[in-house]
Amino acid sequence: MIVNATLNAAAELELLLQEPQADAKRRESMAFQRLLDQSSGRVVIYGAGNLGRRILTGLRETGTEVVAFADRNAALWSQTVDGIRVLSPQDAATAYGNKDLFIAAVWHPTRTGGIETILSDLRSLGCRQATSFVPLFWRDAGRYLPYYLWDLPSRALAVSNRIRAGFKLFEGDHESETLFLQQLRLRLHGAFERLTPPAACDQYFPTLFQPVADECFIDCGAFDGDTIREFLSWNAGAFARIVAFEPDPDNAVALRTFAQTRPDLAARIEVRTELIGDRTGQRRFNASGAANAALSDNGGLEVAGTTLDEALVAERATFIKMDIEGEELAALLGAQRIIAARRPILAICAYHLQNHLWEIPVLMSELLDRAPLALFSHCMDGFDTVCYAIPQERLTRRHGALR
Repeated sequence: MIVNATLNAAAELELLLQEPQADAKRRESMAFQRLLDQSSGRVVIYGAGNLGRRILTGLRETGTEVVAFADRNAALWSQTVDGIRVLSPQDAATAYGNKDLFIAAVWHPTRTGGIETILSDLRSLGCRQATSFVPLFWRDAGRYLPYYLWDLPSRALAVSNRIRAGFKLFEGDHESETLFLQQLRLRLHGAFERLTPPAACDQYFPTLFQPVADECFIDCGAFDGDTIREFLSWNAGAFARIVAFEPDPDNAVALRTFAQTRPDLAARIEVRTELIGDRTGQRRFNASGAANAALSDNGGLEVAGTTLDEALVAERATFIKMDIEGEELAALLGAQRIIAARRPILAICAYHLQNHLWEIPVLMSELLDRAPLALFSHCMDGFDTVCYAIPQERLTRRHGALR
């Protein structure tokens, strides 16, 4: 679905929300089958990584034949993955493009390319039927969903008033309104076309605000120090303190190792391994040693949970960043006192769950006394979409008509 560009933002929103839930449910259940019916009924999966292999497992369980993987990685060509041979995109298109359905199964942080580029390339190679993984996930929701921002459109339409409330917070900021509408359309229709390219600014550090000499940076989901490296570049070393939360043991080791390479950090950085949320106590955690380490009821590691209100009693927090794999709403609720008292800049990921696009701005606005908000997407296809709340006293540049 492409929204008419001549409509104003509010009208575009209503056009997106006008679909009855019953119609959305029918669309969810029928979209993928229609694509199969227009092809031979067989599938080629583009992307032989984790997502592609997960899709292969699901298609096998539902009796759909997968004839090949296609992948840009030349090292995989002529190899087999889970019993399925891997071909170059050109060879796959030559062998199967006339009859079979190609499913793009590549969705990860990238600043170029993305799903629409993949689909366009497949069509240029002669593939008659090519789609993203989204219609399949809708049909087999019990197997695949929720998956990051992907969930059933009908679930979003059921809370249309919440979506309106989130959208209204960006009123007058054309760039953020446009991005919100694009990201909503992505969730409702799997529409990868016409997405705004990733923001040119560094993630978490747009030019809407400037560092202060006594900055106390709270990094929730610090991983191996990737954001801290950007923070140090942003402020040229002029800051008071960093408190980094990273519960994954391997990531915490990597973070501490990085800190040890910077003698100037020794007295100004604290690495903590608690899991940030809305309550204290022991929690189960899936420690992957990667960026997607996350809270999980089936996690193999037990870690201590805490709230920012408990953990930061003695800190003068001026800037809080969160990238914590879907726990952002809970962590904000656990930071109500510190946010009210310190009025920090907030940079909160808003793409780990479908409703975070609207629920995170609503909560941020409530907690930070309706401070100006801005929305940026820092990677392709909705990945690394971040909502920023900037207290008026820290706001140095307007984003569109940001109030």
